[in-house]
Amino acid sequence: MDSRSKVKNHLLLSADVTAVPSMRKTKRPLKGTTPAYYGGIIVMSLRKRIILGVSILALLVIVIVFSGETNMRPERALSNFANKVEKGNIDNISLTIYYVYPSFTTFPLKVDDVIRTRDYEIVVSGKELREHIDLLKRISGVNLIPYNDESYLEARIYYIFKSGNRKIFDVTMWGSWESVFINGAEFYMNDIFIDVIIPFLPERAAEILSRYKEP
Repeated sequence: MDSRSKVKNHLLLSADVTAVPSMRKTKRPLKGTTPAYYGGIIVMSLRKRIILGVSILALLVIVIVFSGETNMRPERALSNFANKVEKGNIDNISLTIYYVYPSFTTFPLKVDDVIRTRDYEIVVSGKELREHIDLLKRISGVNLIPYNDESYLEARIYYIFKSGNRKIFDVTMWGSWESVFINGAEFYMNDIFIDVIIPFLPERAAEILSRYKEP
């Protein structure tokens, strides 16, 4: 083959190579999709995140509100109670008393133990409470003195005031026999915390509890 034929063959091969389309794979959008399709996915994802964030925030608000209600500072709880009593808004208030005879055991009991092993469970309606409104006024105006000495809970009596289904405040007796727990905080004992439930107890239970009042 002469040099002229070699050049001709070389040109033909070059032309064939450039004529063959590239086989390299390229990324293409899914069939039937458009840029708006992908934009919709992004919007939906963002919307779900916003909804989830709002839901979590609402849940936190609910927890904070109810937590603040059930663990309200005793002074504020008694102040709210006093307002209701002074306005005569007590028809919707109830009092539930859980009573274990103080000499039932020498072992310390928690509130759950008192509720579970109670000798008496007494529910007092707002109508019945109205007959003893003077006692309600006394307990709502009591001067609370924090008990700072070393102590522990030795519950025998637990009672709770509610407005509908919402707790106003609760009382647990006793700490070191000189103290009382109100909404979980410990204070020096005051006879009013005994006097307020005496009218609603059975005679024998009331008699025994009265012995724990200051002479």
